[in-house]
Amino acid sequence: MAERGFIKLHRQIKEHDFYKEPRQFSKFEAWLYILLNAKYEEEIEKHYGIEITIPVGAFTTSYSKLAKTWGWNKKAVKNFIDYLVQQNMIEIHGTKVNPKTGTKIGTTISVVNWALYQSDRTKTGTKMGTKTGTRNRVPSIIKEEKNILSLSEFVSMTKEEIQKLVDEFGLEATKAMVGILNNYKGSSGKKYKSDYMAIRSWVVKRYQEDKKKGLLFDDGDLLAPPH
Repeated sequence: MAERGFIKLHRQIKEHDFYKEPRQFSKFEAWLYILLNAKYEEEIEKHYGIEITIPVGAFTTSYSKLAKTWGWNKKAVKNFIDYLVQQNMIEIHGTKVNPKTGTKIGTTISVVNWALYQSDRTKTGTKMGTKTGTRNRVPSIIKEEKNILSLSEFVSMTKEEIQKLVDEFGLEATKAMVGILNNYKGSSGKKYKSDYMAIRSWVVKRYQEDKKKGLLFDDGDLLAPPH
């Protein structure tokens, strides 16, 4: 039986001697590096004297910096980043504008569904506890209105609907299915009268197919890194 649940991994692990040991990163370590460097809170950075807002779940870098850190060549970095984009695990944008040429240089990497899978706070700042009775909740990242919880940018359900999915499929699978539906609605513009029924009608099957193909970790929480 596959193990479920998660552990808290503090960013200070990057300061440990084990982490600093010179080596060539595996693809898993490169993905973990991205997660560890994504911002926990929105920050303002200055580039060429211009203030740029870096949102939660994103960070600024460059292919050259990643290549040096990971012990890869730039082509390998680009291929890996392209793969993550294709799998809808991250989004990338140009970051810095060269004032002389007006061209964008550098890269901002944003982790898709960061708030759903990583944050332990709601948008209003309420801490998501781990006491008895809260472990089996899907985090709500947008304020609750009329018993409707916004679980991600494009997916909303009632508390009762969420609980039904968690009871039947488990917390990790429910989060993964919400992520699948959110990505589809965001990219296609599709709207449903009921996101709960959409998950019931086709997302469950898609989730199960992806898991069989090895596109998901056993806990259903994250897309697997490339082999």
